[in-house]
Amino acid sequence: MKRQLCFCLLFFFIVLAFFQLSAQNVGVKFSSYELNASNGEVVSFYMKLMNNEEKQVAVKLDFEYDENAISLASTKAEYLLRPKDTTFIPLKGIINNRAKAGKKSTITARLSIDNQVFETQRLQLSIVKTKMVRFYKNKENITFENIGDTLSYQVTIENLGNTKQQITLLSKYPKSPTKDELSSEKIEIAAFKDTTLTLSCVVDEQMMKLDDFDIFLKTLYSNGDIFGTSRLSVNSVQQSRRYKRDVNQYDPTSYVQNNIINISARESRNNYQYFLYANNQINLKKGTLQSNIDINWWENNNLLYVRNTWVSYQQNQFGIKAGNISQSEIINLIGRGVDAYYQINKKNKVEVGGINKSYSLFKNGDNNFGNAGWANFTHRGGWLHKGYEASIIYNDDPTSDYKSYLASARTNVLDRKNIGIKAGASLSKTSLYSNDDISENGAAGEVLVYAQKGNFNFNSTNYYSSGYYSGLRQGAVNLTERISYNSGKYNFWGLYNYLSFKPKQLKRIGFIPQNFSTSKYNLGVTRRFQYMSISVVPNYYRENRSALSFSSPEEKKYTMRAKRLSVNLNYNHLVSQQYISFNLEGGTYNTNINDKEMPHFKVHLNYNWRFFNLNASYQYNSFFIGEEFSRLRLASSDTYEVYNILPSIHQEFLDNKLQIRAGVSYAKSTFTQEYFQFNGRLDYQLPANFNVYFTTFLSDFSANYYDASTMQVGVIKRFSKIDLTQKRNNLKVYVYHNTNDSLVKVPAVGQLLLINDKAFRTDEKGAISYKRLPEGHYKIKVFDTKQWYAPDLAIDLIDNTEVVIYMDQTVTVKGKVHYESSDISFDVAKELGGLTVTLTNAEGREFKAKTDAKGYFRTYVPEGEYSAKIEMYNRSSRVEVLGQSQKIKAVSGKLETIQFIFKVKDRKVERKKFKSSGF
Repeated sequence: MKRQLCFCLLFFFIVLAFFQLSAQNVGVKFSSYELNASNGEVVSFYMKLMNNEEKQVAVKLDFEYDENAISLASTKAEYLLRPKDTTFIPLKGIINNRAKAGKKSTITARLSIDNQVFETQRLQLSIVKTKMVRFYKNKENITFENIGDTLSYQVTIENLGNTKQQITLLSKYPKSPTKDELSSEKIEIAAFKDTTLTLSCVVDEQMMKLDDFDIFLKTLYSNGDIFGTSRLSVNSVQQSRRYKRDVNQYDPTSYVQNNIINISARESRNNYQYFLYANNQINLKKGTLQSNIDINWWENNNLLYVRNTWVSYQQNQFGIKAGNISQSEIINLIGRGVDAYYQINKKNKVEVGGINKSYSLFKNGDNNFGNAGWANFTHRGGWLHKGYEASIIYNDDPTSDYKSYLASARTNVLDRKNIGIKAGASLSKTSLYSNDDISENGAAGEVLVYAQKGNFNFNSTNYYSSGYYSGLRQGAVNLTERISYNSGKYNFWGLYNYLSFKPKQLKRIGFIPQNFSTSKYNLGVTRRFQYMSISVVPNYYRENRSALSFSSPEEKKYTMRAKRLSVNLNYNHLVSQQYISFNLEGGTYNTNINDKEMPHFKVHLNYNWRFFNLNASYQYNSFFIGEEFSRLRLASSDTYEVYNILPSIHQEFLDNKLQIRAGVSYAKSTFTQEYFQFNGRLDYQLPANFNVYFTTFLSDFSANYYDASTMQVGVIKRFSKIDLTQKRNNLKVYVYHNTNDSLVKVPAVGQLLLINDKAFRTDEKGAISYKRLPEGHYKIKVFDTKQWYAPDLAIDLIDNTEVVIYMDQTVTVKGKVHYESSDISFDVAKELGGLTVTLTNAEGREFKAKTDAKGYFRTYVPEGEYSAKIEMYNRSSRVEVLGQSQKIKAVSGKLETIQFIFKVKDRKVERKKFKSSGF
């Protein structure tokens, strides 16, 4: 017995030694041990099989992997390895479209000899994260009739990405004393899932007064990025209404005010001023006529200023403007004159103009600021778009004793997806107005470059002009080079900026120009969080300045060097409506004025919450040479400090009719006295688009000489654009139920319909009326019911019109979707909810329905023959739809039932062998 046991143990160790020896001489390796791939991507890799034996060896190679992550073309194969040879096995697979990211999976390769596994290798598979969420609403319009009605609507949010997402849905309603203007919903959606939210609000008195309004929807990722915005139109239902043109709401903060009349009076330190501002737009048959009036009369001085006063006419090919004209792109020109353009064709445009330079349309005094004229040619929108442009300008000023001629050309050199180059050049000649023999030539050039490669971005802006160049930027060099890398959460960048001004004069008049230059070197990194971003920016600053004084012709030179670190924090929380911006910058500096290293820093805070805003800043010591001058010459101490605090509010009351804006400002520095300022404005909205307002401004220095108080009152009338091209028409719509008896008309009483998003409900005669409509195209939509249907209708209204609509009785069509699969079928997500079923009739009219979570659907269609289809999404490669495009016949009084079968396809297995002598 002992002999038999010893024999068995000896045999076992011999076999084990044999396999150990074979394992050392026969091996397998992956071409790489990490694989990163995206959903739907086809991946390729290799297996290296090595036989170091003197004889051929039969091996078996099989794989084990997560089928939810990847599908391999081959999972098991046998190979005969020749002596002292290496064989390469190419493998392919496809990442499943619904493979979830964040979960690492392993592809395990097992090498067997005589059914004994002697080596195992593993390949780590990582799915690249994909963030893609979309949302849509179930309707475009909702209606209401009375206070207390519930406005209900649904929003579907669909996560098409492979990671779980935290989503915030914001709904913005009209301002109301009974409801928050902004509401939010937080939703967590798993990968490849969707959810439908039902939202609602109750109609209050304020909404009822608005008649029509919008609900604005916005969806955000957890980091605050916005991925979708939409608008839901809400309409009150009426049986009859009169067309109203939209009137622009008055915004006192806007510089441009169209279709408005504003009359006001101002008192300041016993000085009285009176203002008239008016603007109107009139649509003519072939163009638009617009005028603007801005008049200011000073009673104490009996001075009248007429500025920004003009009249213009524009049509498709031609336009002209007369009155106060301004040009400021190449040379800053303001005066009274004429400017006109002519559109030669779709690509080419010419413009000419001329002015007598004056700030007022009518002169006050004998000052002669000269004349100017220009001509421009633009091709394909100019150099900032995809074309080029050229200009010539003449400008003179007898008072300053100069005149100049300038010609410029700028073009879009290269405009591609990942690179763009724009360039321009100018030439000028400047001479004395009193002596043409004294003159100088000038030139300028600029190049703008943009490039992108992957996550890298490069921007370059370069400008140069000579000292006697007659353009706005005279004697200037401005170079800005910025390169950045954005990795999503992090953004890295480097910046260099050089700016210098060395203008020259033919004749010294008035001020003495200063020459200066600044250089900035920045390296920065920004980290983004859910609602916040933080930036850290070390930087180096250098400033050189030279100036001539009135007392001495000798030029003095000053320098500043500074090494600083800037930290910026931004927080923006849309739900709570809070915004915070904080900046801290500090370091050390030295100048040749005071040759020692000095510390300096400054802090700025901006906080905004709903109606409240706060700006505050503090600075310690100088950041520019000019401030250092002031510190050394005016300050009573060795340090320089500046304080600024500016709180303000903007709130609405009395159903938004009353708006109050108020703010105070407190400032103090080491070498100036305390300064206090108050600004306030009240606006109240009256009926018939009238507004009245009151503004005040109070300031108080520590020295009473600068005290000031200002009060202004005014009245505003707003009106719509005047349209002389169209006459007004009345539209009457009758809606009937179709009884197939032409002699019997059954009114569709209480039927809801829309005319260009305005809601109506039919009276006892099945009728609605829409009065005083302008000519145009109108869409009429009759809301479907479960029993009756009418197709949408479009009309061109050119006269008083009556429209008759017949609604047909509908047929109920219901159905179901289900899956069929086998043991060797692909592994797919068997989702049934949210699929769109479309029924199309012979005229091409479509009727849609959505499946519920169990795959059931129901819809209502008029009688007729239909083709039924169901959407596929990403299932088409692995799923065959049985019943697609099936024909049905809807007959009144009969329930139609259809079904769709999603048959999951079987996996195919392919085996291939490749041999190579090298890896």
